[in-house]
Amino acid sequence: MELRFPLPYRIFDTGLVIIVIEVTRLNNKAFILNCEWIETVEATPDTVITLTNGRKYVVAEKVEEVVRKVIEYKRKIMFRDVSDIVVTDVDK
Repeated sequence: MELRFPLPYRIFDTGLVIIVIEVTRLNNKAFILNCEWIETVEATPDTVITLTNGRKYVVAEKVEEVVRKVIEYKRKIMFRDVSDIVVTDVDK
């Protein structure tokens, strides 16, 4: 089995792979977030990410950095630029 992901990812039991963005809580603990669920990103002055379900996350990254990560993610998805993502035999 070979898995190589230079970007943050999540693998589900079904073998589905979703590329996500990595952000950092104010306590310096990183976590991954499916950016398809992001509704707003605000500076208040801390950066607050609000998801479509109303859940909010306060993160250490600046608004511009979160936006950059989302744009990078969207480019990979839209242009199917998955050359740096290798998945083989995920079911094993």
